[in-house]
Amino acid sequence: DRRQRQMCIRDRIYTQTKNKGRNNNNKVLNYICKKCGFIAIYPRINTSTKDILYKEGEFSISARQSSVLTTEKIKKSEFTSYRYFNILSNVLNDELYQKNKKCLEVGCGSGSFLRYMKASGWEVEGIEPDKKFSDKGKVIYDLNIHNDFFEDFVTEKKYDLIASFHVIEHVDKINDYLQKMYNLLNEGGIIYLECPSIDYIYGDDIDFFFWDVHINTCLLYTSDAADDLLC
Repeated sequence: DRRQRQMCIRDRIYTQTKNKGRNNNNKVLNYICKKCGFIAIYPRINTSTKDILYKEGEFSISARQSSVLTTEKIKKSEFTSYRYFNILSNVLNDELYQKNKKCLEVGCGSGSFLRYMKASGWEVEGIEPDKKFSDKGKVIYDLNIHNDFFEDFVTEKKYDLIASFHVIEHVDKINDYLQKMYNLLNEGGIIYLECPSIDYIYGDDIDFFFWDVHINTCLLYTSDAADDLLC
């Protein structure tokens, strides 16, 4: 199937590896690529379901524990974003504090990571489909946040850093998604991603780890998967 082959670049043979997971006792049909080990849910979610999940707040209720941004949630988000910022500082060192560089965050929530980048002198911009979160970020951090999906985002700008944390596991057409990121980079620019990995299962067990909204599961130590998805 053409959509199934979107998961990996070359034609692959997939086999079902797990049919259980989190959320409403729904079966989560996970398939693993026999060549690279990449795991994906199939069939993929449709457009209307995607809009309900991410634009209408259903995902925020489930994953963020609230459809509105509370003070407690802001504190937790800022704590997590500070960890992302510290990791980046170890990579960029003094370059992190150079002026006139542009950063785009995909799936920025209220913009707590962008707040740190802005304080470091970067020109920042965010994309967040949940309007309640993006609107709050505009107010509390004075940020430029587009209320949209990255796939529908249109710009003539180029960026020195494109960051995205725990988003790619929700993306249907991963190859198109990463190619678009690459096309928006300035020469020498960096793509900074974080996502769940089957190598480090979180939660009580594998049934909690596999989740119907996580339609992709990456592997940290499978180089073929990384090469295929990022080349």
